[in-house]
Amino acid sequence: MSTITVKVDLKICALVTLVLVCWLYNEIEKRHSLERVISEKNRKLENDIYIIKLTLGKISDVLETDVSELKEGLSHVNEELQDLKADVKIIMEETMGTSDKVEKIHSSLTNSGLFSTVKKHFKYSVPWLQP
Repeated sequence: MSTITVKVDLKICALVTLVLVCWLYNEIEKRHSLERVISEKNRKLENDIYIIKLTLGKISDVLETDVSELKEGLSHVNEELQDLKADVKIIMEETMGTSDKVEKIHSSLTNSGLFSTVKKHFKYSVPWLQP
Protein backbone atom coordinates (compact mmCIF):
# COMPACT_ATOMS: atom_id res chain seq x y z
CA MET A 1 0.00 0.00 0.00
CA SER A 2 2.78 2.34 0.57
CA THR A 3 3.71 2.25 -3.12
CA ILE A 4 0.22 3.40 -4.18
CA THR A 5 0.41 6.32 -1.83
CA VAL A 6 3.79 7.27 -3.24
CA LYS A 7 2.45 7.13 -6.77
CA VAL A 8 -0.49 9.35 -5.89
CA ASP A 9 1.81 11.74 -4.12
CA LEU A 10 4.12 11.85 -7.15
CA LYS A 11 1.18 12.57 -9.46
CA ILE A 12 0.04 15.38 -7.17
CA CYS A 13 3.59 16.74 -6.99
CA ALA A 14 3.91 16.55 -10.78
CA LEU A 15 0.56 18.30 -11.20
CA VAL A 16 1.48 21.01 -8.70
CA THR A 17 4.88 21.41 -10.39
CA LEU A 18 3.22 21.68 -13.80
CA VAL A 19 0.80 24.29 -12.50
CA LEU A 20 3.67 26.25 -10.92
CA VAL A 21 5.74 26.05 -14.11
CA CYS A 22 2.78 27.26 -16.20
CA TRP A 23 2.10 30.09 -13.75
CA LEU A 24 5.79 31.05 -13.71
CA TYR A 25 5.90 30.96 -17.51
CA ASN A 26 2.85 33.25 -17.70
CA GLU A 27 4.44 35.64 -15.21
CA ILE A 28 7.67 35.70 -17.23
CA GLU A 29 5.68 36.37 -20.42
CA LYS A 30 3.77 39.18 -18.69
CA ARG A 31 7.06 40.68 -17.56
CA HIS A 32 8.55 40.47 -21.06
CA SER A 33 5.39 41.97 -22.49
CA LEU A 34 5.52 44.82 -19.96
CA GLU A 35 9.20 45.35 -20.71
CA ARG A 36 8.41 45.60 -24.43
CA VAL A 37 5.61 48.06 -23.77
CA ILE A 38 7.83 50.13 -21.46
CA SER A 39 10.66 50.02 -23.98
CA GLU A 40 8.34 51.17 -26.77
CA LYS A 41 6.94 53.99 -24.61
CA ASN A 42 10.46 55.06 -23.63
CA ARG A 43 11.44 55.15 -27.29
CA LYS A 44 8.39 57.26 -28.12
CA LEU A 45 9.11 59.58 -25.19
CA GLU A 46 12.74 59.97 -26.26
CA ASN A 47 11.54 60.77 -29.78
CA ASP A 48 9.04 63.31 -28.42
CA ILE A 49 11.74 64.88 -26.24
CA TYR A 50 14.03 65.13 -29.26
CA ILE A 51 11.27 66.82 -31.29
CA ILE A 52 10.54 69.20 -28.40
CA LYS A 53 14.24 70.08 -28.12
CA LEU A 54 14.41 70.78 -31.85
CA THR A 55 11.26 72.90 -31.67
CA LEU A 56 12.54 74.84 -28.66
CA GLY A 57 15.86 75.36 -30.43
CA LYS A 58 14.08 76.77 -33.47
CA ILE A 59 11.87 78.97 -31.28
CA SER A 60 14.95 80.16 -29.43
CA ASP A 61 16.69 81.00 -32.71
CA VAL A 62 13.65 82.90 -33.93
CA LEU A 63 13.33 84.77 -30.65
CA GLU A 64 17.01 85.65 -30.65
CA THR A 65 16.68 86.90 -34.22
CA ASP A 66 13.57 88.88 -33.34
CA VAL A 67 15.23 90.33 -30.25
CA SER A 68 18.32 91.34 -32.21
CA GLU A 69 16.12 92.90 -34.91
CA LEU A 70 14.14 94.72 -32.23
CA LYS A 71 17.33 95.97 -30.62
CA GLU A 72 18.58 97.17 -33.99
CA GLY A 73 15.24 98.86 -34.71
CA LEU A 74 15.22 100.48 -31.27
CA SER A 75 18.75 101.67 -31.87
CA HIS A 76 17.63 103.36 -35.12
CA VAL A 77 14.59 104.83 -33.40
CA ASN A 78 16.79 106.10 -30.57
CA GLU A 79 19.17 107.71 -33.09
CA GLU A 80 16.25 109.39 -34.87
CA LEU A 81 14.85 110.52 -31.53
CA GLN A 82 18.20 112.06 -30.64
CA ASP A 83 18.23 113.81 -34.03
CA LEU A 84 14.70 115.10 -33.41
CA LYS A 85 15.67 116.32 -29.95
CA ALA A 86 18.61 118.16 -31.45
CA ASP A 87 16.35 119.70 -34.13
CA VAL A 88 13.80 120.74 -31.50
CA LYS A 89 16.56 122.25 -29.40
CA ILE A 90 17.82 124.25 -32.38
CA ILE A 91 14.28 125.41 -33.22
CA MET A 92 13.63 126.38 -29.62
CA GLU A 93 16.90 128.35 -29.48
CA GLU A 94 16.01 130.13 -32.73
CA THR A 95 12.48 130.96 -31.60
CA MET A 96 13.10 131.91 -27.97
CA GLY A 97 12.57 135.62 -28.58
CA THR A 98 9.74 135.15 -31.05
CA SER A 99 7.06 133.66 -28.78
CA ASP A 100 5.65 137.12 -28.05
CA LYS A 101 5.60 137.86 -31.78
CA VAL A 102 3.81 134.55 -32.48
CA GLU A 103 1.19 135.29 -29.82
CA LYS A 104 0.62 138.77 -31.24
CA ILE A 105 0.26 137.40 -34.79
CA HIS A 106 -2.10 134.67 -33.56
CA SER A 107 -4.29 137.10 -31.63
CA SER A 108 -4.41 139.55 -34.51
CA LEU A 109 -5.35 136.79 -36.96
CA THR A 110 -7.97 135.46 -34.55
CA ASN A 111 -9.40 138.94 -33.99
CA SER A 112 -9.44 139.67 -37.72
CA GLY A 113 -11.57 136.60 -38.43
CA LEU A 114 -9.07 135.18 -40.89
CA PHE A 115 -8.99 131.78 -39.16
CA SER A 116 -12.74 131.35 -39.39
CA THR A 117 -12.67 132.41 -43.06
CA VAL A 118 -9.90 129.93 -43.85
CA LYS A 119 -11.72 127.23 -41.91
CA LYS A 120 -14.94 127.85 -43.84
CA HIS A 121 -13.03 127.87 -47.12
CA PHE A 122 -11.40 124.50 -46.42
CA LYS A 123 -14.61 123.07 -45.08
CA TYR A 124 -16.39 123.69 -48.38
CA SER A 125 -13.53 123.28 -50.82
CA VAL A 126 -11.98 120.08 -49.46
CA PRO A 127 -14.45 117.16 -49.75
CA TRP A 128 -12.99 115.03 -46.98
CA LEU A 129 -13.42 117.88 -44.48
CA GLN A 130 -17.14 118.08 -45.16
CA PRO A 131 -19.43 116.44 -42.60
